[in-house]
Amino acid sequence: EVKTGGLDLKELERQLRSYQSRDLKIGTFAAASNLTGVLADVDKVSKLLHKYGALSCWDYATCAPYVDLDMNPKDPAAYKDAVFFSGHKFVGGPGSPGVLVVKKKLMSNEVPTMPGGGTVLFVTEKAHSYLANKVEREEGGTPDILGSIRLGLAFELKQRVGSKHIMDLERQHVRHVRSVLGKNENIILLGHENADQLPVFSFLVRFGDRFLHHNFVCALLNDLFGIQARGGCQCAGPFGARLLGLSREHITALGYAVVAKDEVLKPGVARMSFPYFADEDEVEYILDSVNFVADHGWKFLPKYEYDPHNGAWRHVSRATAPFPAKKFLASMQLDDVDTVRQSVCVAPIRSIAAHRRENLEQAAVLADACIKEAVSTEEFLEGQKLVPAHEWLRWFVYPHEAVAAYKETGEKMALTEKIEGPCQPQRYLDGSVHKIWEGVPSLGTMKRSLLGRFVLKVFMQAELEAMKDKRTDVEKSVLNDEEAMCAVFGGSQKCQ
Repeated sequence: EVKTGGLDLKELERQLRSYQSRDLKIGTFAAASNLTGVLADVDKVSKLLHKYGALSCWDYATCAPYVDLDMNPKDPAAYKDAVFFSGHKFVGGPGSPGVLVVKKKLMSNEVPTMPGGGTVLFVTEKAHSYLANKVEREEGGTPDILGSIRLGLAFELKQRVGSKHIMDLERQHVRHVRSVLGKNENIILLGHENADQLPVFSFLVRFGDRFLHHNFVCALLNDLFGIQARGGCQCAGPFGARLLGLSREHITALGYAVVAKDEVLKPGVARMSFPYFADEDEVEYILDSVNFVADHGWKFLPKYEYDPHNGAWRHVSRATAPFPAKKFLASMQLDDVDTVRQSVCVAPIRSIAAHRRENLEQAAVLADACIKEAVSTEEFLEGQKLVPAHEWLRWFVYPHEAVAAYKETGEKMALTEKIEGPCQPQRYLDGSVHKIWEGVPSLGTMKRSLLGRFVLKVFMQAELEAMKDKRTDVEKSVLNDEEAMCAVFGGSQKCQ
């Protein structure tokens, strides 16, 4: 990745040169980031891959509903060998299948990847042969007919609107969201401001010298405003670590802590998107809600508790009550009034605009009431805290810290220039985190030889020794040394 965001083509070309003699070279990249929405120059990258005889394969999951899907653009060198995406992200697409589009020349294997019903031409007790039709040979089993029809209709809708019109609307959302949220000093929008992107935004909310936990931010957006945002790293852990400015030491230590069930320490972001069909009023409501949480969300901290084992934040009314036991279809009886009851008809909201205003007004009243109630108690209990050995890894504010600050000054804790804890997003923008793994051996590369495996083990033991003094007894008991390092550098990689 270059310092301005996007794929580093010089580094890609260097890697392609170094592996030029390989018979099989595959380049697989995301056409758009699901963390920042940044769009890749798929044609330019494809041309570079083909220059060195590599296959050009693209994950369009984030952007397929919005951009042109062109396997064969005007430039013949910019063709794609394969594209793949999920249908459920299209408007009207939930319940539809995933899609793989691949060049026929790559389907040369006479044995299907996954043999199944409908792939066999003829079979005897001694032998069998598969279908000659490449598509049918690779689609074993009963197809998702209804889902495929649904996805076809979703594609037709996209084509009727038009990719150009869709992207014009998407870029309007990008400019507007950045303009509004960029003015709030409590909000850090991750990624580069001038990159070409979809309106997908990952952000952090500042409080004093730390942050509000991303799962707390998402819980407030849901509980107060009915807005569903997602917290975490969105299946993009390495990129998320760079966006958050995590150092190598912090990544290693956090890996130990998370595997030892202190998952609340796992860094992440709150993410939201603004699809082209969202109208102006809806967008404004979401932005007003995010600004409210950034400015006043901390006042609700006394009313929320977190689960250290999974990082979830819940209102105390839910945190203190046991969750109902899971219900299974096997326990359902259609003639049992306890499992089947008449649905309750809820009166429809007659004025959505009035309802949204009411949500914001009620949230403001509740926020002031929550913090004032907390400071009025003689002594607000500290409540949950991390084990002392993990305090140096804490990047989020405790509820009792927010109460103490308000009790002392009567206002929100002021933002500090220095941010405590592992999350240092400014490092991503200045480029200082892009080389933190330089010199670290790749598991895949090192495991190919006995010498490589030996060097890898020596390296991991050295890393482990540097961390031993900071590991808790729980971490030491949960994992042995080798398992701990494998958990950080690759959960499925066994260091033989």
